[in-house]
Formats: sequence, C-alpha cells, structure tokens
Amino acid sequence: MSPADRKRRIGERVDARRDALDRLALEIHARPELAFEERFAADALCAYLESEGVHPRRGIGGLDTAFVAEAGSGEPVVAILGEYDALPGVGHACGHNLMGTAAVGAFLALRETLDGVRGRVRLLDSPAEERGNGKTYLIKAGVFGDVAAALMYHPGDRDEVDPLMLAMVNLDIEFAGKAAHAAAEPHEGVNALDGLLLGWNALSALRLTIRSDSRVHGIITDGGKA
Repeated sequence: MSPADRKRRIGERVDARRDALDRLALEIHARPELAFEERFAADALCAYLESEGVHPRRGIGGLDTAFVAEAGSGEPVVAILGEYDALPGVGHACGHNLMGTAAVGAFLALRETLDGVRGRVRLLDSPAEERGNGKTYLIKAGVFGDVAAALMYHPGDRDEVDPLMLAMVNLDIEFAGKAAHAAAEPHEGVNALDGLLLGWNALSALRLTIRSDSRVHGIITDGGKA
C-alpha cells in the first residue's frame, strides 16, 4: 500500500468515528476536572476504547487516571500522547478535552491501518499536564523507555507542525527585612522591599541577554506592611 493510500484510509477511519468523538469531547468539556482528579475523563475515554475492542492498562505509574494501550508489533514504537485535565476556575480553556479525545481517535485509526507496517503505536493518555507533571510519573514507570518518537496534537487557530512550546518553572523568592523606626533610626533597619526592587530590576536587565525563546515574568504578591 502506498503512503498516500494509507493516509487516505487513516482519514476515513477518523471520519467514520467523527460523531462519536465529538460527543466524547463535549462530555469531557462539560465535566472539567483538575490535575490528578480526571476520573470522569479517564473513565469515558477508556469506556470508548473498550467499546472498540481495546482494553487499556490503567493505573500506570501509580496514577489512577493514567492509561496505556498499544497496537502492532516490533520496532519502532511511536507514542500518541493525550491529556484531559482542566484549568482551575475556567475549565477546559486549553482544549485538553479535545486532546485526550483526539489521541484516542488517532490511535484507533492507526490501529486499523497497520497491516504491512512494522512497529507499534502506543496510546499514552496522561493526567496532570497543567499542574503536577503527570508525564514525569509515566517516565519513571518506564512507558517512554522504548519510544522512538512521541506525537501530540494541541488545538489552536492554525495548522502548524513542530511549533515552539515552552515549559514553565515556578520560583518563589522571599525577601526578609529588619524592622526599625522610620523617623528615629531608619539606619538600624533592613528594607526588604529595596532588596526586592533591586533584584527585580536585575532580573529585568537579564532579558536583554537571555535567549529569545525564554520568558521571565513575575509578580510581587506582598510589598510589606507599614
């Protein structure tokens, strides 16, 4: 089978499930769940897989809401990743209801079109992307150990392959001062706010020298009390 014919067949298998996948995505959208609590989403996605004759392994990496399914044989192993956790206060504003559903749909379509192809497709639907580093648990469980390539879809306003994606690291810094009488003995005190502002300005100056694909932002949560 030519690559073009195989691509057409994959598209046909996706289209055949379009209505069911749409309903599944909307059901998950209507029941947003935070990181590590995505029980409805995981149950719904696994139930749909089981209705298609696929029996995913659940509880991967000690996470109740993580699951894995696989099709094919041999090497290489290509992973299809999905997510389904929501954002606090705003629900599925990042479209993870679509991502988890799309991963399942892609896996099922590929599973039915692997004839004559050496290798395996592994569905890795993982919880806690927004907060909690769910994939770290899966890495420690070894499910990525033999993966040659991993692919994931993210909803957006344009079609784009290999876009720039940024990781996020939170850092909390607390400046401690020393109280003193502002009129009589200010020299006996240590102004924590001055230290904070000096550090903030130094950090702002670094933006001129760090890579253009790095982002450094922050807020002051407490400027002190008089």
